[in-house]
Amino acid sequence: ALVNDIMDQKIDKISNPQRSLITGRLIPADYWRGAVIMTVISLGAARYVNYTFLILILAYIIVTFFYSCPPLRLRQIVGISNFIIGLAALICFLAGFAIFAPQQSFLDFPLTLIFITVILVTAVSIVKDLKDIEGDAANQIQTIPSLLKRRFPVATVYRLIGILIAASFLVVPLVFY
Repeated sequence: ALVNDIMDQKIDKISNPQRSLITGRLIPADYWRGAVIMTVISLGAARYVNYTFLILILAYIIVTFFYSCPPLRLRQIVGISNFIIGLAALICFLAGFAIFAPQQSFLDFPLTLIFITVILVTAVSIVKDLKDIEGDAANQIQTIPSLLKRRFPVATVYRLIGILIAASFLVVPLVFY
């Protein structure tokens, strides 16, 4: 989150002006220091849990880095950015599995739960993009809400996304059960 906040400063000036980095309470160097310290602590602590957990935490850090940072900055790619958030959530689920079932293989993890997690979190992450709609548009970041806003009034965009989220919660049980 700290690295993402550094990368999203232009967007946050419009969408999240109360953030510490935007108000000047903290400077980017503080955020970078915090990110490095938390990453080192996370990886060090993860190693004491088990090796699988460590690998998953490292995978999470890498995925979220590529989401936020150039040269990939996957946050800029419509749909992919939401899928990356779903993938990050799945990694967290699997990390929990690695803690509570360390002797079990990931092949024992329910495939249905993998799909449900990724699909629902991907759909719900679109809601997160709503709060940044103005900042994203001003900075040429294309998200599903910003693309819809080009064709429809903002109120209609909210309704369409609400229908999408509701549909995802209704469709998942029909598909997987």
